Amino acid sequence: MDKDILIANFQKSMKEVNVGIIEGRVDESVEKLKYALDEYENNHLTTFIPNVFHRASNVIEAAVKRALFLEQIKRIIEIAKKNNLDETMAVYYRYYALAQAFYGDPERGLEIISEAEGHMDKSSGPYIELINAKGLIYCELEDYQKALDIFKENYQHSQEINYLPGYRFLHNIGTAYRDLGSYQRSISFFEEGISYDLSHGYIVNAVDAMVELADVYIKVDEFDKSFEILEKAHTYPVLTENQFLYKSYCELMYILLKRAKRFEEALNYHEILMSLEVQLNMDRYSGMIAEFNMRDDLDEKEKEFAIIKSKNNDLEIMSEKLENMNRFLKETLEKSRNMQEILKKKNSELESTMASLDMTQEKLLLAEKRTVLDQMFINIANHMNTPLGVMNTTISHMEVLIEKTEENFLENRLTKGSLKACISDIKESLRLLDESMKKVVGFVDTLRLYKSDDEEKAIEINLSTYFEDLIDTYKKTKDLTKVNLQCPKDIYLTINVSLLSKCIDLISNKLIATSCDNSFDVDVSKEINMVSIGLGDFGPCQEPEKTKIPLSLVDTYDFYIIETIVENLMGGRFIKFEDRGRDYFQFIFYTDPDHDASKKID
Repeated sequence: MDKDILIANFQKSMKEVNVGIIEGRVDESVEKLKYALDEYENNHLTTFIPNVFHRASNVIEAAVKRALFLEQIKRIIEIAKKNNLDETMAVYYRYYALAQAFYGDPERGLEIISEAEGHMDKSSGPYIELINAKGLIYCELEDYQKALDIFKENYQHSQEINYLPGYRFLHNIGTAYRDLGSYQRSISFFEEGISYDLSHGYIVNAVDAMVELADVYIKVDEFDKSFEILEKAHTYPVLTENQFLYKSYCELMYILLKRAKRFEEALNYHEILMSLEVQLNMDRYSGMIAEFNMRDDLDEKEKEFAIIKSKNNDLEIMSEKLENMNRFLKETLEKSRNMQEILKKKNSELESTMASLDMTQEKLLLAEKRTVLDQMFINIANHMNTPLGVMNTTISHMEVLIEKTEENFLENRLTKGSLKACISDIKESLRLLDESMKKVVGFVDTLRLYKSDDEEKAIEINLSTYFEDLIDTYKKTKDLTKVNLQCPKDIYLTINVSLLSKCIDLISNKLIATSCDNSFDVDVSKEINMVSIGLGDFGPCQEPEKTKIPLSLVDTYDFYIIETIVENLMGGRFIKFEDRGRDYFQFIFYTDPDHDASKKID
């Protein structure tokens, strides 16, 4: 037969082996590989031997654990050495090293890689693939940090030499980070690797990475994302075509559904897992029989006995697994029934509780308002104590001072100096008395905000029109120079206008008294579910020393009262803050009727 035809037939057979491995039909693929290599050697071919693991990296571990596969990989290396097929040797050295490692001798795998490294071009793709295998072996040795360092350095090297398939190793970096417990980094590398694999046709690699990414999401308790990525993986036919990949997917779905307490769905995946395990064991028996048939050192009876013994051992293990699983499922079902009974009883109790809550809700709301008001008036009393205490102390001091001065006068001991000191002391005392009196009067004036007509109701107003009218009034009554108003025309608010006007009036007095040019600013804005009204002196101040004048009418006491009124009578929030020595005030009113205004704003 023509040599070209023989080579074409060989290439076709190797492609079939590759497809079988991708789909997880490992033992069938081993037999086809052996047959293809027989044809290769019998016909003295010297062509390159294709990579049978191309685009199937996720099943390499499962495949190279087969003794017959190990023998065929070793055979390919010997053929390559004999025919000087350097590229073939470079490709298969990594699989030979992985086979040794996964068979239980990782140190031998590292030795094989070390031997091969010295004979390979470091700027070639096969070298990059070989070093990646070294990282996989360190994972097998559970030295995940060493594996991570190798994967990252190798990925960097693949970029430097522009070896695009090296992007597939992002998957390995993600795995190493996961094993080290660095889950967020793991997620980012998995996502980047999946994107590359899908866009370049590495579908098996991408789906395998999706399954591993879903596992990471389970570890960080993000079950919704795990379900989402597994659903995406299920859209690719290769998932169900590849037995090993599908088994990993089903194991993860089983765990995830149990975590989500969806036990019936979990049981379905348990049945699928049992079927897959039986199928994979049957495939392994077929491969094992083929291996024994190849051995010349055993006669027929010994081969048959060895096969039966191995089958019995595996069946015993499987029987024990089934027994443990059945016990677990019975316990799970029993727990599920008990939980359902508990939930029924809880639901009944909750219905009774809800009925009781509906009856007492009105009382609770009234009690809550009373508590707020009681606490407010307790605080008012505490705040009043400070200026009243100053007034009482000042009056006592003045009484003592006057008595002493009168005594000195009657006894002819009053000097000009002592009289002058007495007068100065009295003036200072009167100043303190007047300042404290103003605080009390201002505080009482603020309390008048509570005195509103019971018939007043919240009405809808256009804030732009409202502030334009208010500013015109202030210009006439407060000698106001100007107000910078920033308010869109279409902002409407349902509010108690009387209370809002009283609060703004009090604040405007403070702002006008401390402003540099007898003015203040109003800035109104609207978000999705709230309206913000800001009052303050937002422009640059030419006379900063003016802000130091103690003319604040909205001091600590008044601020507390306005805050209480806004939050309890107007359903909003009132915030005061300071910037460069100047006070700013902000009202926030919620337009969403379901919003809880009692929650604090960060």
